[in-house]
Amino acid sequence: MGWLAWKDEYSVGVPGVDHEHRQLIELINQAITRFSDSDSDDAVGEMLEEIHAQVAAHFALEERYMQQQAYPRYAGHKDDHERLLEDIHDIMEDYETRQFYDQAAFAKRLHHWFGRHFSTWDSWWHEQEQSS
Repeated sequence: MGWLAWKDEYSVGVPGVDHEHRQLIELINQAITRFSDSDSDDAVGEMLEEIHAQVAAHFALEERYMQQQAYPRYAGHKDDHERLLEDIHDIMEDYETRQFYDQAAFAKRLHHWFGRHFSTWDSWWHEQEQSS
């Protein structure tokens, strides 16, 4: 069982975005599992970089869709994206400078962020999609 699980309520109604949400959840679950199974410091650093890159690319896609739709909550949604990217960057930096990685804290942080983000920002976006 993964740390994060897809729920139908996470859907924003944009097939490409929903597909990427599922992929990100899978990537994060694989990374957390790999971190716990790996003795390699390089593996942790590489997976953190991969998560950051994939999340940043996904956010760019979402933000492009929102701009095209003139989504009224775009600025707040983008700010929330930036907060997660900064959190992931901070975790990467901690790992690189101190070789410190707390798997449980990382998983908890991402679980909390995704759950809150999907149930607020993304659900608001979905509501607008439904009313358009």
